Amino acid sequence: MERTPRMIRNAAVARQTAAESMVLLKNVNNTLPLVPAGDEPLPVAVFGVGQIRTVKGGTGSGEVNSVGNLNILDGLSQCAALAPDELLARKYRTWCLEHKDRTKGNFLLPTVHHNEEMPLADVDLPALAGTCAAAILVISRTAGEGADMQYEPGTLALTEEETAMIRAVCAAFDKTVLVLNTPGYVELADVLPGLSAAIFIGLPGQEGGAALADVLTGAVPPSGHLSDTWPIRYADYANAAYYGGGPSNGIQHKGMFGLQEQINVSYADDIYVGYRYFDTFGLAVQFPFGYGLTYGAPALAECAMGYAGGRVTVTARVENASEAYPCREVVQVYLSLPQGRLEQPYAKLAAFQKTGTLEPGGAQTVTLEFDLADLAGYDEQGAAYVLEAGYYDVRVGFSSRDTQVAGSVYLPKDVTTLKLSNRIADRVKQQLQKIGLTPEEWGGDIVCCEGSGKSGQGVENLLEMMLLQADVMELAANPDRRANGYVIESELEQGFGPTATMLVTGGTLKVGDAILVGEYFGKIRSLIDDCGRRIKSAGPATPVKCTGLSGVPEAGAEFRVMLDEKRARTLAEDA
Repeated sequence: MERTPRMIRNAAVARQTAAESMVLLKNVNNTLPLVPAGDEPLPVAVFGVGQIRTVKGGTGSGEVNSVGNLNILDGLSQCAALAPDELLARKYRTWCLEHKDRTKGNFLLPTVHHNEEMPLADVDLPALAGTCAAAILVISRTAGEGADMQYEPGTLALTEEETAMIRAVCAAFDKTVLVLNTPGYVELADVLPGLSAAIFIGLPGQEGGAALADVLTGAVPPSGHLSDTWPIRYADYANAAYYGGGPSNGIQHKGMFGLQEQINVSYADDIYVGYRYFDTFGLAVQFPFGYGLTYGAPALAECAMGYAGGRVTVTARVENASEAYPCREVVQVYLSLPQGRLEQPYAKLAAFQKTGTLEPGGAQTVTLEFDLADLAGYDEQGAAYVLEAGYYDVRVGFSSRDTQVAGSVYLPKDVTTLKLSNRIADRVKQQLQKIGLTPEEWGGDIVCCEGSGKSGQGVENLLEMMLLQADVMELAANPDRRANGYVIESELEQGFGPTATMLVTGGTLKVGDAILVGEYFGKIRSLIDDCGRRIKSAGPATPVKCTGLSGVPEAGAEFRVMLDEKRARTLAEDA
């Protein structure tokens, strides 16, 4: 199909956008850019089926219609500065013709995220290394709507075939460039040390092959930066154990075509999402948030900040110290908040701006601004966004771990930037009222205390109100009887067997008591209090962990002390 002028203009925009978003991850000894020594194009060997089956966009809505998809091999072949080895390219084209593209399956079936790699048994690597100046290896993945990747070979991890290909090529060539045509992170710890360069191109759209050629040859200096932290190992992610691939915790989710499915949803990160987790706790990473290399030598020559009317202004002068290559850089501003009553991460991204192209010896001053209130912390108890009193350090750099303090803002007292209301608490009160339990503040007699078990806010007030209510209602329990109560939580612990944390509501629970807990029984071997101390007995209103049960009871199960273990066993077996 002949392209219209509008299509041509749009293709140029797509090419430029893709090139400017590509992230140079590694570049040893100026492996890149690939520049011919003379007038002849630079011979290169391109490996990996992703050079032909380049993924331009994700699945589902990401698989939009386009005029075409210029794959990596065609993009490099059309570049006047490069000459991919034709025999090797022919082998890969033949392989792809003879082997189905597994990522293009039936949308009703589970998505296959990668394609099988072509074996290199028939490829003379030493001969190629003798005629080609560099090797380019392409790893491709697809993902998207209804097709998230889990951690397994061929998704977030390399397959054995991919690892073997990379190691074999690295052993034969002096210059090796890994191209990651993937939606995001891939675990590279086992192969990265052997590579001389690596570049993350993401899912680059219809002009991805041409855009990559622009970056590899230096026609466009790389200037993309990572929008997330890349850990050394996938397991280093704080939520690695909770991501959707884990066992279901019973959350109902409406999937494709309205079908109900159970998924694992566990938001355990709290405020420590992404780089806030890695940077706050000082964990080693492969590449930090905001990371990205370029060909020149950018440096922050000057930094200054000002504060007026609640707005922070930062000026930064970036200089290119290289004598050979131009560069572009992304200036990033982070804010470190005072560690007061509210928990805060080490730093939060406040602003960023990309420079123009800086020629060798060139420089540019950029100005960035942000409202301090936009980074206020949330006070759960007060239902408000608050800037706590203290020093706010403004950091400037090229990634979350490459910053310097440009200045500080001091607030002498707390400032509430936005007052809200605890709507969840109000909704709970409405639900209580519907079943006849009217809160005191709404004219009833039910005491309601708002608080957070996670942050501890409001817990002290809750305990005071519980003691007050107990006195007013003259609540009491008889400690001189066989104990009963409820299971709070239970688990199977190594070295202890089944354990249950229980709350005694009546009587006194003692070591040696025969106990019935739902469908399980046992004889109490040990009691451990909330401080981890072994105790001999636990009276009313006392939480205690016990061992000696025949199984792991459910949370909420009622327990009773029986006359003897035989009676407990009989009732348990009949349950």
